[in-house]
Amino acid sequence: MRFKTDFTTNSSSASFVVPRSCISEKQLQMIINHIELAAVMVDKFKDGVYLDPWQIDVSKHSVKGHTSMDNFDMEWFLINIVKVDKECIHFGGSNY
Repeated sequence: MRFKTDFTTNSSSASFVVPRSCISEKQLQMIINHIELAAVMVDKFKDGVYLDPWQIDVSKHSVKGHTSMDNFDMEWFLINIVKVDKECIHFGGSNY
């Protein structure tokens, strides 16, 4: 049996939306700078860890993310590192 231990997934595309009312300014900055923060956490790109950035769009009411090559486990990152309430995270397919 295999267990995921890093930030790696195998999906070809993904998207998410988080209402701005669910996150603080500090959490917003962590989401925007997700690759820089993750790079420090995984000891500067260990073998087998893919840190492909997500496109992050911020509006007055929401934070939206999209990737066409989902090699960064954004759900894990949002819940475990940024500490966003998982009830506030809405994941979808390739369109958001």
